[in-house]
Amino acid sequence: MSKSPQNAKASIPLIERYRFGHIRINQKSFSRDLIITPEKVFPHWQRAKSHSLTMADLAIALEASPQELIIGTGYFGRLSVPLSLVEELQARGIRCHILPTRKAWQLYNHLAPKRRTVAAFHLTC
Repeated sequence: MSKSPQNAKASIPLIERYRFGHIRINQKSFSRDLIITPEKVFPHWQRAKSHSLTMADLAIALEASPQELIIGTGYFGRLSVPLSLVEELQARGIRCHILPTRKAWQLYNHLAPKRRTVAAFHLTC
């Protein structure tokens, strides 16, 4: 039996709170970078280079076929997101939002119930 659209939206992971180095999603706490898809939280997200993002780093996020991709660049916004990456995402029809994580999590909660939204969050600097 498949989920009804209303039940599917109710099961979307939502963020309860964020602070430097910690995020709480559906009553579970995480202290490492992660990716959130409509179906699942992928903890321990690692990038090839610590503070620089590549398309390969977003493989899990892209497999979820997002309409919206929110990239949380850390509390102070230190994760670098190249313009070429943003252009590639846009060419794929993905709307990309790049914000410090302290703001990005609220945008995620706003968009996730409305559109197919995926988030990649750097939790520290």
